[in-house]
Order: sequence, then structure tokens, then C-alpha cells
Amino acid sequence: MRRGAATVVAVVGEVRPGVVEAAGRARNVTLITPEDGGTAAALRALERTEGVVAPYALVPADPLQEVARQWHRTWSGAGPDGFERAAAELLDTARGRDPLPDYYIVLTSAPNAAGDTPAPHEHDFHLGVLASLRPARVASVATGTSAASDAQRVLDLLPRLGQGPWWPPVADLIASARSFFPGRLAPATATGRGEDVSRMPLS
Repeated sequence: MRRGAATVVAVVGEVRPGVVEAAGRARNVTLITPEDGGTAAALRALERTEGVVAPYALVPADPLQEVARQWHRTWSGAGPDGFERAAAELLDTARGRDPLPDYYIVLTSAPNAAGDTPAPHEHDFHLGVLASLRPARVASVATGTSAASDAQRVLDLLPRLGQGPWWPPVADLIASARSFFPGRLAPATATGRGEDVSRMPLS
């Protein structure tokens, strides 16, 4: 588990320019931006949150970004080689370090039936694979009409983030992603109330 006073939240998904910057101006938030892209830079940004004293540290970076991208490519017909390379890089880069934030907030334009906050769904790596493993640690926000409205929705969600077990070891998380078939997700998982997913190996 990550040490530090702040709750660390990675903001991912359909994040329009200015959203995290606007959210980062809130008095209870510190924004930690990576110096560049890639897995190593995301991990360094997360490490910098350990010195944050504000209640929340927002990080617009994700060490799982390339793993997630290659997972999508695998199920689009590219095969598992890219996913395995990304997974090996993550495991090597994160060796000896805690590679994940406390929570993920996923911004998405795909609403649920109520037209508000979208429900987890199997075709998104974070809202599918990660939410099936730790539903309390992945939340979603429906994007609005402006960066300011999206930022406010993120801020409104922060105090409502739930509690649950910490992430499994990253090697176990990757193993779950290998066998997570994005064609079918049990309804209990789709609403964040269960962990029963249909699985099929990547290779």
C-alpha cells in the first residue's frame, strides 16, 4: 500500500484539456503532473504524491496506460504479443515500487441508462478489468459540456470514493487481464456489486 497523507487519484479516460488543471486549483487538491509520457514517468509522478499534505493528490497519468492500450489491441485482432511486451515492461519498471494509485476516476462520454454517471463495462480496461477486481477503487464520471463542468464532477466525486481491499499484486492483475474476455460481463459486476466475470485466455 502507498504511504502518504493524501488520497492518490489517477484521472484517466476521455479527459479534455484543462480538466485536471481546473480540478487541481481546489483547496483540498494537489495536482501532480508527470514530466513526460510513459510508464516510468507515471510511476515517478505517483512517487511524488508521498510528500503531498492536501487531502487529495490528482495525477493525470497511469502506469497501466500501455498495458490497457495493448489489451484493447489484443481484442481488436492484433494478438497478445503487444500486451505481453507492455506487461513485461511494467513489471520490470515497477520492480520494488507500488505501481498503482489509490483510486482511478475514469471520464467517459458513454452514459448509463439514467444518463448520468456511467456504469462499469467490460470493453474498457479500467471499468472492466480493474473494476472487476476492485470495484470500490474504480469510479466513473460522465463528461459534460465543458472542462469546468468535468472538473467539478471529479471534485464532487472525491469525497464519495468508497473503501475496499487494496489492489492485488501487479503480476496477479496482469494475469487477470490475460483471461478477461470483454464480450460478456456478469450484471453484478457491471453495477459494481460483484466480481463474477466471463473469462477467456489471451493466447
